[in-house]
Amino acid sequence: MVDSYTESSEGKEAEERLRLSELRHRFLADSASDVIWTMALDGHITSISPAVEKVRGLTSEEAMGQSLDQILTTDSGLKVAAYLTEVNEDAKTGRRPKSFRGDLEYYRKDGSTFWTEVLAYPLIGSDGSVVEIVGVTRDINDRKHYERRLEQARAAAEVANRALAASNRALAVANAKLQRMATTDALTGIANRRHFEEMVESEMARARRYDEHVSLIMFDIDHFKAINDRFGHLAGDRTLVELAHLVSLHLRAVDMLARWGGEEFMVMMPYCRAADALKAAERLRKLIADYAFPEVAKVTVSLGVTELHPDEPCENALKRVDDAMYQAKAAGRDTLCLIDGRDAAT
Repeated sequence: MVDSYTESSEGKEAEERLRLSELRHRFLADSASDVIWTMALDGHITSISPAVEKVRGLTSEEAMGQSLDQILTTDSGLKVAAYLTEVNEDAKTGRRPKSFRGDLEYYRKDGSTFWTEVLAYPLIGSDGSVVEIVGVTRDINDRKHYERRLEQARAAAEVANRALAASNRALAVANAKLQRMATTDALTGIANRRHFEEMVESEMARARRYDEHVSLIMFDIDHFKAINDRFGHLAGDRTLVELAHLVSLHLRAVDMLARWGGEEFMVMMPYCRAADALKAAERLRKLIADYAFPEVAKVTVSLGVTELHPDEPCENALKRVDDAMYQAKAAGRDTLCLIDGRDAAT
């Protein structure tokens, strides 16, 4: 009798503990803001907490009566179906089924949709079989909307950045074009007079600092008006372009060629004394005289040469080389003249 009573007492205590445990779990499930549910392996909802009414507008009984395609949008339903297939396959082969975690899109009672985060675990029986699946569904619709707005903002920012980059590139191209227009001669493509004068000033400043030599060569096409009159102005322009190209090919990399105006050209030669500049001028004179220009055949030039003195104004050197060139013209053209800055001429 004592043993029977003890067993009966222990059984009642066990039943009471189970009852209290069920009450606690039911209270937690009923009180939770997240939806807690269980599902059979065929996708049928076997139980669901009252929180479903808050997020879906359905009572627990109504929600349990729905199929997966009534609960979830198509894409989300396919995810769950694939998971159930995997769980069933694992159960058949004796593998331990995996849990599920992912974002799913649910239907509300009014037909609208919202996003949730779902966490599901297969419940394994004492015999190792899958009894059912227990899960928790949490409303993350606000987070999803925020993420969508953030992604849209990022996409808009990316579009704006690409547009800005394109604008910057266009601006850089435009600035480069303006820079070229400001510094180059439109006809020949070599430096223009203003840019050449700026570079001479800069080179003279460098020469003063490092005690270097800088020389200038100025040359002018002989009888250019006669060329225009005989062959036309377009032929004259093409001759200027051809001449600029020819001379450019026979200068040092550090030398600078510019169109001074009309048929006049300038060459600045850094690291070059007057005597060496005079030799370079003679080579240019012969090169041009021997060259067969496409439309006008022969062309000659008169050249003036001078060396810049670091302690003089730039204007003095420019006037001096101009005087030297006109002295060459006065001497019969197709020749050259050097003025060294101390009123000595040859």
